[in-house]
Amino acid sequence: MLNVYVDQNFLIYCTKNPTWQRKIKEAHNSAAITVVLSPWHFYECGNGAAHSDADELLNFTEKLEPEWIIERADLQLFEFWVVWNQVWNSSKDIVEPIGTFSEIAAIVSKVDERHLRDAKMRDYVSAFSQNDALAEVKKTLENHRSVSDTIRNEYLRRRSDKPTWQEMELRHLAVQLARLELKAKGTDRVWCRADRLVHERPIRTQMEFFISSGFTRELKCHATEAAFTEELFVSGGGLDASRFVDRQHASVALPYCDRFITDDGELSRRCARITGWLPFQSATVMSGEDFLRTLP
Repeated sequence: MLNVYVDQNFLIYCTKNPTWQRKIKEAHNSAAITVVLSPWHFYECGNGAAHSDADELLNFTEKLEPEWIIERADLQLFEFWVVWNQVWNSSKDIVEPIGTFSEIAAIVSKVDERHLRDAKMRDYVSAFSQNDALAEVKKTLENHRSVSDTIRNEYLRRRSDKPTWQEMELRHLAVQLARLELKAKGTDRVWCRADRLVHERPIRTQMEFFISSGFTRELKCHATEAAFTEELFVSGGGLDASRFVDRQHASVALPYCDRFITDDGELSRRCARITGWLPFQSATVMSGEDFLRTLP
């Protein structure tokens, strides 16, 4: 069975095309594929909740009985926790980021899964469709654009400086350690704690060993996002809201699914450029039409 991550546009196209709907439903019913979504679909569906076909889209999506994958930031924390414990505590845990709706919604909501056994996708879409919620997300996206511009300028100034990349990797590890220590509460507190961890011994020595030994290659979601960041900076692009959301989808789909279905030409080209940089086999990126041709 293939885990097939589909973007929002593919779902929209399916609701408008009976042939596409039939083929994807048949593939699901025959267990040939499992459709995979992420919490960013909540935002995109909520953002389009005023459209006339919004309810039809939700009905179709729910009938696909999708599996769900952890959101990008939470997935990076999870994979760090797993690999760090493998290295330092001989843990046998592995990264398995795809689960049921209630499992992934519980991670998003930071509550016990038992409280969400009756929750449905449309409950979260409804929450994200509220004006105040959408405004908060869009404000956050704008902040990411500003931060990305600052980092891009620093990167272009120092991109040939190998120690700069190690410091970036150290910073990522320190942030994840701080999130674990502080239970991921308060962005400012996390960043302040990460600042201290980068300079503390022996934890910095452990992080340096983790990097020099190549264990960061096992942080697949992080490696994917880092590759997208480098590709974007080299190409001179900026991280606007649309590209940011695209990256949320691709950063989880490429490392942990078998297929990534999107008709976004720019996103497909960026995926093609970065997959050769990744130290692992990534999902095959396909247009919706090409993917449906592979189905019986």
